[in-house]
Amino acid sequence: MMTRNVVKSAYMDTLAKRLSGAMQKSGFNQPGLARAATKSGQPVSQQVVQYLLSGRNTSSKHLPAIAEAP
Repeated sequence: MMTRNVVKSAYMDTLAKRLSGAMQKSGFNQPGLARAATKSGQPVSQQVVQYLLSGRNTSSKHLPAIAEAP
């Protein structure tokens, strides 16, 4: 039986790895992705991207904007 920490850890790795892979595929670096995801009234900082990549954060209100970044 998996504990909450193991499940949380697996989710963090998945999000971080998927985001990193998508960034490599699209040629974005952290500041570039933050700029591309920023919409008027809702800026996305490079720090948000870094926290998601490192696994420090497993969610963000900015995930939809990051996912839609051109």
